[in-house]
Amino acid sequence: MSLKQSINNLPFRTKMMYSYLLISLVSFLVFAFVSGGIVTRQLKRSATTQTEQTISQVENSISVYLQTMEQLVDYISALALEDDADLPSHFAMLRSANPEIAGILFVRADDSFVGSGLSRVSRDPFFAESWFAQAKDAAGKVVLLRSNAGRNITTEDVFSSDDVFSIAKALIDPLSKEFRGVVLFDVRHDIIRNSINNVSIGKHGFVFVLDAQNEMVYAPVNSVVHRVNPLWLEGGNAYTSVDIEKEQYYLQAKISQPSRWKVVGVFPASEVLHDMTTTLYVLAISVLGALLSIAILSYLLSNTITKPLSKLQRLMGQAEAGDFSVRFNSRYTDEVGSLGQSFNHMLVQIEQLIQQVYVEQMNKRNAELRILQEQIKPHFLYNTLDTISWLSRENGAEDVVLLVDALTSMFRVGLSKGKEYITIKEEICHVSSYLYIQQIRYSTKLSYEIHVPPELEDYMVPKLILQPLVENAIYHGIKQKREKGLISIHVTLQDGVLALEVRDTGQGIPPHLLKELQAQMQQGTRTENSGFGLFYVNERVKLSCGAAYGVVLASEEGLWTTSTVYVPVTPRSC
Repeated sequence: MSLKQSINNLPFRTKMMYSYLLISLVSFLVFAFVSGGIVTRQLKRSATTQTEQTISQVENSISVYLQTMEQLVDYISALALEDDADLPSHFAMLRSANPEIAGILFVRADDSFVGSGLSRVSRDPFFAESWFAQAKDAAGKVVLLRSNAGRNITTEDVFSSDDVFSIAKALIDPLSKEFRGVVLFDVRHDIIRNSINNVSIGKHGFVFVLDAQNEMVYAPVNSVVHRVNPLWLEGGNAYTSVDIEKEQYYLQAKISQPSRWKVVGVFPASEVLHDMTTTLYVLAISVLGALLSIAILSYLLSNTITKPLSKLQRLMGQAEAGDFSVRFNSRYTDEVGSLGQSFNHMLVQIEQLIQQVYVEQMNKRNAELRILQEQIKPHFLYNTLDTISWLSRENGAEDVVLLVDALTSMFRVGLSKGKEYITIKEEICHVSSYLYIQQIRYSTKLSYEIHVPPELEDYMVPKLILQPLVENAIYHGIKQKREKGLISIHVTLQDGVLALEVRDTGQGIPPHLLKELQAQMQQGTRTENSGFGLFYVNERVKLSCGAAYGVVLASEEGLWTTSTVYVPVTPRSC
């Protein structure tokens, strides 16, 4: 096994420990050989560079932090301009996501306010306060306020006025240019404090921050910082040396844009002059060697970590977009490799669960439809047997035979050897038998006619889709009228789609009820008062043929009703 592969197979923790140990060892050995210091000018340049880098690091952190806060202010401002009804929930969400935000307050132009963590102390108007006036005068620009002392505002959390700074911005309507109010954020010094406390300049150096008016924003606790005169730092990014308490110090400042805050680094000159016993050449060679070694080792070690992580991140993005076919392939067995295998296993489980849910839903839907289909049979069988009993008492046996034959034909087509699709001819045979039976029962009220072109008889359709519609036409249309009614069945081919129409001359459907039924059929919902057969056929056709097909209902109150089933053209298989 190669050295590179051995390193790659090490756990992350071991990699990091070895890296720190190796870098520390190299640095220790380098400085062990370098027993003294260098000349004052070289050490001063090194110290100056270190200070500049440290200040830049702090300044960059503060700039990014303030830009983030300004973006949050702009976000709240945009919400307030649109609709400030939901501002409390957005305030709570921002404070929860950004614990450094001590409070948020939006003061409207009429002096009413919405706040989270901040509230009014007395009834004195906000527009009389300096922070409000400064924000309003800035005309939509962000205003940074170092102190919150003396405001007519109480805070939810207890903290000193020196522990926070404030960000305020006036809301100007972009269309009308009218003043709409002021957004105020109280922000803790957490990021600034951490940025400063996490850096160091030598052993006794430190960093502090001044605002645009040279007032202290944040400084570490020591006896030197408050003796620094801001006038020493005039001229922007200044560099100077001064005497403080009989000791010489170097001051270096950098202005952060666009806040105009000034980041100041302070370090004693005694550290620069310490240990001047080593020659410039030995130190230069040692430093270059150490830097080169650290750079190479850092690159090799960091690459083993970031490269597979970047790959895993990219694959996660693809999976998030819905591509569950991706897999993380790695020849290493470290934590990233184990994480990748877990990621692969998760994708396999997700695919299995999706398939399982799909199968379960399909089985559930099919079972529901079969239950619905079976619910029709007992009701119709009861009516048919009632008709047979009546005919047996009132007529001769020949009529009974014909009726039983019609019933037998219906059952034969209905069973159809378990097939879900039958020909149009078979479907028409089934509904003809049903109509014959019902015509015998309602001889004085019902007549029917069927029109099917011979060339359409062999096309396949889902079975038993006409009988429920005919039953609806009889019981909800023909039966409700005193005079005799007509049921017509037409099968046509319209733009490559089969249309099976059931039309009755019954009482029709009131317009408001028709719209309600059409909406329910479109949404796939049904109330107890809605026609069972109509919704059964519609849902069955959509499930069998697709969402583009189904039943279309039309009616003219007092005249007629049509129920048209649209199904795809499906030739009969040989």
